[in-house]
Amino acid sequence: MTLQFLGAGSAFTQDNRQSNMVLTKGDKRLLIDAGSDVRCSLKEAGLHLRMLDGVYISHLHSDHCGGMEYLALATYFDPAFINADGTRRRLKLYLHSSIEVKLWEMLQNGCVVPGIDATLETFFEVVSEELAFVWNGIEFTMVKTVHCHANQIPIPCYGIAWYTDCGRVWLSGDTIFEPEHFANLFATVARFSTIVKQLFPPLCTRTTINWLPLMRRSKAKSSCSTTMMARRKIVWPTASPAG
Repeated sequence: MTLQFLGAGSAFTQDNRQSNMVLTKGDKRLLIDAGSDVRCSLKEAGLHLRMLDGVYISHLHSDHCGGMEYLALATYFDPAFINADGTRRRLKLYLHSSIEVKLWEMLQNGCVVPGIDATLETFFEVVSEELAFVWNGIEFTMVKTVHCHANQIPIPCYGIAWYTDCGRVWLSGDTIFEPEHFANLFATVARFSTIVKQLFPPLCTRTTINWLPLMRRSKAKSSCSTTMMARRKIVWPTASPAG
């Protein structure tokens, strides 16, 4: 299993692409977030939309979902985007149920098909859940964190956690460090062997220091920030059969 970083920049980056990723297991690939420059970052990584099996959206900011109109239309109008039996294929779309309607509200003015009253399901095979979803035999738990505040109201981001043969992985999604919101996570984070953190604002001395007690407490085997991972990969080897 491999997690490939398509970029490591902020929403406004001009150099490092936005922090979207591709998780690969076997011949299946899950795109994790689809920012506004995803069409370029996929190409630079040697990937085509036909190579993707699904996409997960963590929250509704343009650097994480701004490329969804491109994914919708480029796959819908691609005559080669088909299933093995020749029927038209739709990317699987995984997301928390609380953002499904809002995502379509963002897309509907651009995702127009003549003669069709299009919906999100026109373009994607939607898997909208509240707690967890299954992709390629792997169960992903959606972990709600606080991304930012709007008028003092916390705006959530839904990171994901899953198991590999090497232990449990937590990908935080865009997250600000607020200890009072992390109390429950602190109680369970010891089970994680790898933590991939997307700190917001971008990684700085203060947030780096604040994460250290969490890392010491969790005894995680590895941790990285997406600001350090442009064009790199994390690989979790498959366990060898016993005997």
